[in-house]
Amino acid sequence: MPSPNLQRDNYHNVIQKTYGERSFRGIYDVNNNLIFAGFAIPGTDTAIAAWQIRQLNYDVDNNLISILWPEDGNGIASRDYIFIWDNYASLTYA
Repeated sequence: MPSPNLQRDNYHNVIQKTYGERSFRGIYDVNNNLIFAGFAIPGTDTAIAAWQIRQLNYDVDNNLISILWPEDGNGIASRDYIFIWDNYASLTYA
């Protein structure tokens, strides 16, 4: 199954780094809710700017209520694979 983040270039060719399986990193809270999720090409070091990261937020009943994305260098929320997983806690999410 292709990656849900499959991207194409201006000539409609698949951008290879957006296709295929992803490595996963997760941070969980005391209720075992996933609160930070990171995805990258398998083998990507966590200190390399090649991760897609998201922050998941829950209500008091542990229901998922929102997913936020880290802001890029222009202050715009981004789902691109441009972030360093090791910095997940210090990123600004929108």
